[in-house]
Amino acid sequence: MSQVQVNNVPTSSSPEELRQLFAQLGQVKSLLTSFEATKPEGTALVVYADAAAAEAAVELLDGYPLGTSLLEVQTCNRDNFVGRLVSSLLALQMSGGGGGSGGGPPAAGRGSGGTPVTNSGLWLGWIEMSVDKAQLAEALSPWGRVHVETLTAANELASNGRRYKWGIVHFERLEDAQAAKRDLDRQPLPGVSKGLKIMPYEPGRHGGRR
Repeated sequence: MSQVQVNNVPTSSSPEELRQLFAQLGQVKSLLTSFEATKPEGTALVVYADAAAAEAAVELLDGYPLGTSLLEVQTCNRDNFVGRLVSSLLALQMSGGGGGSGGGPPAAGRGSGGTPVTNSGLWLGWIEMSVDKAQLAEALSPWGRVHVETLTAANELASNGRRYKWGIVHFERLEDAQAAKRDLDRQPLPGVSKGLKIMPYEPGRHGGRR
């Protein structure tokens, strides 16, 4: 993999400072940082042009002192939950998508179980109004090749007084649809939703093509 995840990034460090540090080991194609106001340290994603540079960063910069913190550098694995979310955020950033604002539905635990996925189609709810089909497809791409059939505004306001979109997507593989539902149901998807609602697609119930 050519991506590394960096934990314990001090809030005092700038993206340019991080880029200069990691660029010593190879060409940095992209660097994203994420900080929370209540925490003194954040996370960064560094994308290298080649996997060898990423491997060198893990070997040489893990434990590197930056400010008052020791960086934790690890391979960003697209096959695990965190890696997929980070890859999704990166895809949205590269496509020009952005996160919505205001309140959203509550996220509760990882995945919600419920009705099993028996086909490759999924119904998605609680999607921010600013999201278009291309951005939704980019955000879901870490889970597999996907086609967005429908994306339209809900007829009624949600309980929080805001309007959201709903959509129907089809993955090429059943196992990818199952993984997406398991990982993302009632979870935030950066730039798309603060808490997706996902159900198996049922043509007679959910309609389609709007």
